[in-house]
Amino acid sequence: MNITEQYYSNAKEAQAKWAEAMKSVFDETKKAFDGQTLAVDSASAGERVQQGIDQVFDFWAKAIEFNRDLAKKVADANVEYLNVLQRQAEAAGEQALARFEEARQRAEKVANETQDALAKSAAELENSATQVAERATQQFEKNVNAAAEQTVKMSQKAAEETQKAADQAEKATARARSAANKQA
Repeated sequence: MNITEQYYSNAKEAQAKWAEAMKSVFDETKKAFDGQTLAVDSASAGERVQQGIDQVFDFWAKAIEFNRDLAKKVADANVEYLNVLQRQAEAAGEQALARFEEARQRAEKVANETQDALAKSAAELENSATQVAERATQQFEKNVNAAAEQTVKMSQKAAEETQKAADQAEKATARARSAANKQA
């Protein structure tokens, strides 16, 4: 039950008790004078009627004043309740903004850390690729040099073999000439 409903309930209860109390006073007064005859003094009857009317209207004026005060208190309580709600909403909004900012900062930090890690990984990958390329180039040069040396050795061996063959052919030619000269 909110504060407005509580004030309204209390006011309604107070009115009911006030009405019950007034009814009780009237009933007791009626019982007290039941069966009694009163001599009416016509000279003072008008004055008493006027006093009775004044008392009734005074009672209702007090009741209206009570209701006016109650309505003002209910209105003030509603204003205070709305102020409390507004302060709570403002506090909740501030908390939400603070949490949003905190989450944004965490996300930015994670993004920066991720970017740094990716940059580091890219640099390490580039470094590794450069090293692999250098090793491959060195191995290629080594293989080319080894192949060139092998080719040179094979060419030299072939040249030596060719020279030997040529020398042998020349010797064979010289022997064949010499044998042909001896036979001729």
